[in-house]
Amino acid sequence: MSQIQKIPLSLWNPDIFFLTWGGSGLLRPASGTWGSLAAIPFAIFIHSFFGGLGLVTASALLYGAAYYVVQRHEARTGNHDGSYIVVDEVIGMFIALSVANMNMIDVMAAFFLFRAFDALKPGIIGRIDREIPGAHGVLLDDVFAGGLAAVCVVIIHVLA
Repeated sequence: MSQIQKIPLSLWNPDIFFLTWGGSGLLRPASGTWGSLAAIPFAIFIHSFFGGLGLVTASALLYGAAYYVVQRHEARTGNHDGSYIVVDEVIGMFIALSVANMNMIDVMAAFFLFRAFDALKPGIIGRIDREIPGAHGVLLDDVFAGGLAAVCVVIIHVLA
């Protein structure tokens, strides 16, 4: 039987620094919103060099790293999806912004759509959040929320 540890939320801990996306997940209120906002400069930087495919690739790489760290953090602390964990929001925002033209309108649309889908958890997003345990449960609802936001951004482009 493993022993659960109380781990302080110190940014000197590399896991906490990563899970909180540099501390943005420690901001209150609405830590998920702060984490989503903190993702935007990184997304713009990645997109400027590698385009939308670069953001999708970054999302996949970040998911792999986040899976490992979230799984380890949950095993150590017993805390499943603490509000301070916002690396999942970063992944979702990268996906939502992967189809954006990176102008102010697209970035704002992707942000607000992603936040709405992440907060409201419609359909499959809610099922994932409720029914999938462990690290995949922490991460996948935001992947789907980001994907749905991206679809909406594409629809906005088509209709505009």
